[in-house]
Amino acid sequence: MKIGIKYCGGCNPNYNRKKAVEKISKNLTGCSIESVSTDQEYNIILIVCGCHRTCIKDQRPAKSGQYVVLHSEEDFENMEKSIMKERWDFIRYELRDEIALLTISRPEKLNALNYELYQELSEVADFVKETEAKGLIITGDGDKAFVAGADIAEMKDMTGKDAYDFGVICNRAFRKIELLSIPVIAAVNGYALGGGCELALSCHIRICTSQAVFAMPEVSLGVIPGSGGTQRLPRLVKIGMAKELLLGGRMVDAKEALRIGLVSQIVPENLLVDIAWQMLRKRLEERI
Repeated sequence: MKIGIKYCGGCNPNYNRKKAVEKISKNLTGCSIESVSTDQEYNIILIVCGCHRTCIKDQRPAKSGQYVVLHSEEDFENMEKSIMKERWDFIRYELRDEIALLTISRPEKLNALNYELYQELSEVADFVKETEAKGLIITGDGDKAFVAGADIAEMKDMTGKDAYDFGVICNRAFRKIELLSIPVIAAVNGYALGGGCELALSCHIRICTSQAVFAMPEVSLGVIPGSGGTQRLPRLVKIGMAKELLLGGRMVDAKEALRIGLVSQIVPENLLVDIAWQMLRKRLEERI
């Protein structure tokens, strides 16, 4: 996302514009941020202002862009939330009290992972490392699926080279999540199948609702889990159970997932994200 910055000519002299821009650059890591140029196009143009009135934008300082005027800290926070919502096509990201919430959002496809979504997961993992987030929650959009696996419709026409490249980006994304230095909780709100189950396994903690279903069904397609499931699952459950799930592909409901150690808690559906957030907040408070 390309962001242009322009100062309002009538700024309050007590308003620290430089500090405001430094905060923009820090909090929007990964965006391209520069002073507005008349011959450039921008996704968003930020007019950094300290006056207590609506800025007059009688001269458009660039070819195009959504104009956002920053008068106050509240304006900045609202702008930041807006940019985070638009930054990725299939991921919603928000930060509250040092806890980041990542929602995978392809509800019409049961949040299935396509190439672009894997890339976005990789980008978000990099982004989180550069922010002040002290914990991360990953969940799925809607009430049916956490992630219902990889997008098979996209995969069916892949060449061998395509499949290899797809595997690389899948493993890179999950490995980045696994190696984050902050705790990551998978809040599983429905089907976690194939790549969705492997995503949950790459998180440090897993909690779920009673509607959650886990499975590694790749064997039914004549392949094996390709994003770390064959390594991570045996580290969580007994080796015999791991082999049964990997070689048989059967589904595991929430109660069995709790019994075998795949998840640590089953929580009410309407409290799933709140409980995950409380778990992380408690950890942070205990460290203080």
